[in-house]
Amino acid sequence: MLNKLENKMNRYIFFSMKIIWAIVACLVVTACDSSSLSDESLGFSDKKYPLVFAAQMSEMRPTRATTDGVWEGTELVAVKNVDMVKQYKMDVNGELSSADPYYWQNMEESKLLTAWYPYSEVFPQRWSVEADQHTFFDGQTGYQKSDLLYAPLKEYTFNSIEESANALVFYHQTARVVINILRLETVEKVEDVESVTIGDGENLFPLTGGLTITGEEKEIVNWEVSDIPEEQGYIIPHRLSVPNVISGIECLSSYVALVIPQDMVNKKFIAVTLPWRTYYYVPKAGEANLEAGKEYVYTIIVKDPSLEVISSDPSWIGNDEDVIPTPMQ
Repeated sequence: MLNKLENKMNRYIFFSMKIIWAIVACLVVTACDSSSLSDESLGFSDKKYPLVFAAQMSEMRPTRATTDGVWEGTELVAVKNVDMVKQYKMDVNGELSSADPYYWQNMEESKLLTAWYPYSEVFPQRWSVEADQHTFFDGQTGYQKSDLLYAPLKEYTFNSIEESANALVFYHQTARVVINILRLETVEKVEDVESVTIGDGENLFPLTGGLTITGEEKEIVNWEVSDIPEEQGYIIPHRLSVPNVISGIECLSSYVALVIPQDMVNKKFIAVTLPWRTYYYVPKAGEANLEAGKEYVYTIIVKDPSLEVISSDPSWIGNDEDVIPTPMQ
């Protein structure tokens, strides 16, 4: 199962999930002479036309992503209309349905909707990413459990025949970090790398943050990282069974993690532990200001006694002083 999951993860580019209305009645109504039809004759009063969704994956800006491109059929999504929140479930075919759905009341009706995943009765005021994002528990990796999606407020109409007009678009509220270790210089085989972590036991950072929505129509919510000691930690990222390929060269190993948005400037951000020491990547200003919905790729070459880190934005080459290697005890 792990290989199957990672193959899916390894293929995707950062993308969003568009939720498209699958109401055949819309097409029927627009194809007929609306003057000869009434809301009552079409059965609106009998709750005949529920809001039924179909999920479609589409490419998006490279800064967006989901943890996986395929629904497992167990995901629960919250859909909010005014002050009411209803639970919708995704099946393996990408269909969103509900035991208690919203209904269209007439042909001219419009609805204001927001949505989020995973389901909760209210949009969470606090969110935590998992410290262990590699291990499976409760049927998911900690990486999958760390994902938070939000679809901003938008008006939807029953009689819209344009797919884009009735598309519910989710945006990721965490930042995604990708770490690639190149098979060069000091490191030649997987066994040479004991661990790769974001932070470590002696260098903790916030795994929890508070969320506020200043405008329901905004794609990204506002974050405030926690300064509570119990909510600090470090992340064991998810290691891909099939490493990424950089410029035609297969990496020694590749890792992915979802992180609470925050600036990692001057912190021991990435720790690479070899049998004889631990190396740290300490980013300078602007090199690791992790923003919600964006992906940050760091390709690392271990050059004793330092790391060379090529980021998706600026490049960084650390010397022995910056890296602060820790001798093996």
